[in-house]
Amino acid sequence: MHSIHPTLDTTQSEGYKAGKLMCDGQTNLSTEAVHLFCKDIEELVKESHNTTFFDKFGSYVTDICGMACSHRVKLNEQFVTMAMAIKVLEGIALNLNPELELCNEAIPVLLKAQLKSAMPGFYKR
Repeated sequence: MHSIHPTLDTTQSEGYKAGKLMCDGQTNLSTEAVHLFCKDIEELVKESHNTTFFDKFGSYVTDICGMACSHRVKLNEQFVTMAMAIKVLEGIALNLNPELELCNEAIPVLLKAQLKSAMPGFYKR
């Protein structure tokens, strides 16, 4: 469940932390490159306050991948896999129900998953 933490951090306005988690587990990364990448993620999160994060999720994933290329930072594979899975699920969900408020449905599920991973054994359900 570690891969959901960057997504939650972006929804909780912790952009720098989300950037660090997106790079987590990668070796041979320049400290300066990671710092600049994290600052860019932080700025992206601040800019996203004008819209619902999940409404522009596809654009944000594209921007994040572009930032990773610009700073020569390798993203955590789990984050990339999860981001792509979210986009596929979003497409399926919106085809089935165009009125679906995906953000309202997704954030409680993500928060529950974060709680489960932070306190295994405490939260059963």
